[in-house]
Order: sequence, then structure tokens, then C-alpha cells
Amino acid sequence: MVYNRSTIIILYQTIVRLSILNFDFGRKKLGVSFVNFNERLQEVKEKYSLTNAKIAAYSDVSEGAVRFWLNGEKVPNAESIIQLSKNLDLSTDYVLGIIDNPISLKKTIESAEPLNDDEKKLIDIYRSLDDDGKAVVKAEAVKERRRDNPNVNR
Repeated sequence: MVYNRSTIIILYQTIVRLSILNFDFGRKKLGVSFVNFNERLQEVKEKYSLTNAKIAAYSDVSEGAVRFWLNGEKVPNAESIIQLSKNLDLSTDYVLGIIDNPISLKKTIESAEPLNDDEKKLIDIYRSLDDDGKAVVKAEAVKERRRDNPNVNR
């Protein structure tokens, strides 16, 4: 499968969120109020008048898998979450129940501010660096951001 830039960004964000939160979709409480995935999927199903077959097609899985998700017995992999999000034009954060506002992916991508020439040059320079050089750039960028905003942790 070939991924475009927006799909890679969504995949990365989803993986990071899943790993940071150690998501267990309701089997353990995280001390914060997230909607369980099965509850959010049920909301999405009702809101968009979707059938299990349609969700399965949007997620590239079987209807049986969707039934497991809706019953809270199993959780989808990142690929299925991304496919569902893209096909419904919803952010993965919304589909996962992390946020309550159903953000449109297309509107988010379309409204993204384009890079100016200096930003493009910096990205090109960064990409040409080896791992040590990239680590130095990251460290300096973090220090600079902290100088301007001492409350920033990373």
C-alpha cells in the first residue's frame, strides 16, 4: 500500500497516541475521561446512519470484527482506525474518543498554513543531516522554544 503525506501523519499521530496513552479501550481506567472506543464507534454509527457492513468496508475488515469492536471485545489496529477515519473524514482523535469534536480531516489539511521558503530550506537541511546532526538540531530547537516560553516541557 502506498501512503501519501497526510496518511503518514495520521498514522504517526495515531500510533503515538496509542502508545503514550497505553490505550486499553476501557479495560483499565487511565485517570482521565476518554470515551471507550466501542462507545464512540456506536455514536458514529448512529450519527452517520452506518451499518456494520459499511463500517467494515470503511475499515477494510469483516463485519464480525466490527461486532467485536462494538461489543468492546476487541480493538482495531491502527490501520483500521486510520481507514475508518479517512473514509468518514473524521480525526483519529475523535474516532478513538480522545476528543469530542468531530474534526474534519479535509478541512484541517486544507486549512494548514503552507510552508514558506525559509521553512522549506530548514526542512531540506534537516533531512540532509545524519542522526547525530538531527539530535543536535532538535535539542537546540527545544532550548529555543523554552527560552521563548519557559512553560514548554518539550
